[in-house]
Amino acid sequence: MTIQERIQEKLDGNFTVKSIENVNHKPHPFMLGPKHISFCADNYGGRLGEACIADRRFPTCSHPGCTLEYKDHTSDKVLFLQLQKNLEQSEAQKLLQSLEPLLKEDSIDGICFVETPEKFRIS
Repeated sequence: MTIQERIQEKLDGNFTVKSIENVNHKPHPFMLGPKHISFCADNYGGRLGEACIADRRFPTCSHPGCTLEYKDHTSDKVLFLQLQKNLEQSEAQKLLQSLEPLLKEDSIDGICFVETPEKFRIS
C-alpha cells in the first residue's frame, strides 16, 4: 500500500489526498544535463540511482551559473489535501493529528489544503 493510500485510509472520507509534492525548492530544482547522462552511462550502466548520485565524481547542477552539488538543492515535501465536507475544528484536528506517524515516516514537512468548488471549510 502506498503512503498516499495509507493516509487516505486514515482520513475516513473527510479529506481526499490530492498529491504529495516537493515544493519551495532552494535554490531551484537540481537540473540534469548531458554530463550527468554520460557519467551514469560510463560508470553505472546508465542507471541514475542513489549510488550514482552519491558518487563524489557526479557532476554539479546543470542550471546556468549553478555550481552546487545535488545534496545542496533542497525542498519541502508537502501533502496536499482537499476537504470533502465541512468539518468542526476538533474533528479535523483529530484526523490530522492521527497522520503524524505517517508524515514522519515519509519525511513529509507539512500539509497544504486545496480549495474545492463547494468551498468546504473547517470551522
